[in-house]
Amino acid sequence: MSLPSTRPLGGQALPPRGADALIATCPATSARGRPVMLSGSFRLCRAAAAVLGCAPHRALTVALVPGVHANAVRVFLPFVSLSLFDDDLLVQADDLVGFFQVDLAAYDKLDFDGGYHVCFSLGRLTSPALPLAMR
Repeated sequence: MSLPSTRPLGGQALPPRGADALIATCPATSARGRPVMLSGSFRLCRAAAAVLGCAPHRALTVALVPGVHANAVRVFLPFVSLSLFDDDLLVQADDLVGFFQVDLAAYDKLDFDGGYHVCFSLGRLTSPALPLAMR
């Protein structure tokens, strides 16, 4: 199983300064039985981070919706039980900035015959639903 990572990838988008933000990406298609790498970054002011009550990575939630079946949502907290360190976050002025990579296939079989939608949340921030087709 591939563990989640807090390392930034080359060329990974950084949220703009001045507002809390969550940026997430997901491949449009992937093959069954292969890794499905989700990645992203976030920016939180210290006050928003304090409301989480834990390290921001621990509060990062991934929701997987098979097709349009909202009653079948699968939810994962990929960093909840991992060791995290001070250098997993960048401090920029009064903001905390973090990066993440998660292999979705490590948490789900992805065996639904159809597409999925993947959504991320961190506190009050949510990403748009990102489509994922399995082939």
